[in-house]
Amino acid sequence: MNQEMPESLRQWVEVEVQGGCRSEGEVLARLRARFVAHPDVGDALESWMEQSRQWLDAQDAREHGWGDEATTNDALDQAFAALQREGIVALQDVEDGWGEVAAGAVRHPAVVRGAVFYSREALTRTLVDGEALRLSFTSTALVPKCQVKPELERALAGKVCDTLASHGIETHWDGDLDSCIEIPAFPWRKRRRNELIPDWTVGGVCRGLQLLENVEEGAAIEGAKQFVVECAKRHYGEALNFEAIQVPEMDVFDLYAVIAVVESHSEPPNSSARLLSEIEPLFPGAGFVDGDEMLMQIFYRQVDRLKARVHDVQYPGVLRMTTVDHLMPAVSARELCEGVLRHLPATAQE
Repeated sequence: MNQEMPESLRQWVEVEVQGGCRSEGEVLARLRARFVAHPDVGDALESWMEQSRQWLDAQDAREHGWGDEATTNDALDQAFAALQREGIVALQDVEDGWGEVAAGAVRHPAVVRGAVFYSREALTRTLVDGEALRLSFTSTALVPKCQVKPELERALAGKVCDTLASHGIETHWDGDLDSCIEIPAFPWRKRRRNELIPDWTVGGVCRGLQLLENVEEGAAIEGAKQFVVECAKRHYGEALNFEAIQVPEMDVFDLYAVIAVVESHSEPPNSSARLLSEIEPLFPGAGFVDGDEMLMQIFYRQVDRLKARVHDVQYPGVLRMTTVDHLMPAVSARELCEGVLRHLPATAQE
């Protein structure tokens, strides 16, 4: 017999669903992993998953009911985005504490000036208990707080408070470096579908489409692949042809430019063709001949920024563009879902 979901687990699920900090696919994948590891799951896995899907559907309906009315969470998202642009790692719903913050600092494309975040515990207290939202902060994201300078901590706290105020969000901080910045309690209305997909990790959304829209795994992967290619053409231009190849263990697609290797240019010239005389010195021993195609990887994700820089230096004549300062902008869960569905194979849409 299926068992009722334990209350402590139920609350975690409700916060995961109502918090709005992850796409449907990411939520469902996290829930399944949590359920499988729970000692009381028994034969209740699928019934718990079905209950969770119903909660997600209900939350989606509530979100649509908010319409275009600006919410405090909208302002908070915008303020955190502004802090990110200023070199301050700004994270929401952090479960792994300072370790997750340090990882965010490593991924950040700019010089990091500090970090601010709210934890899963803080989110639960706000969402479930109606308490103020407590923001933790540090003037460095890589060194334990006991090693930082008090004046830098105060400056960072002031910057966070000023940025939040500029977006219409009231804050309270007593000046104590061991105290959190508090945002008075407010109705929690965070739009899940507007969440940016972190660094093009599209696998979670693909799994969500399988679970929520009954899209077959292969069709979801193909749709995501074609959407990545569409975005690459829009971002880098139509001069090159692109191919995306799935990396399942990382939930991402590697992106490649398809380069035609030719002895001489045709008329009119093929914009994706490169002369054999240009390619051979760069790839000695590769054995390219006229008419071959080669795949040149494009590092388009923030995590691969250093690889993009190296590629730009090593192979400037192949892509004929720099990529390190031209990484692909992130897309939201909504944009990704719509893009995947738009590119589903014809047989999957019948």
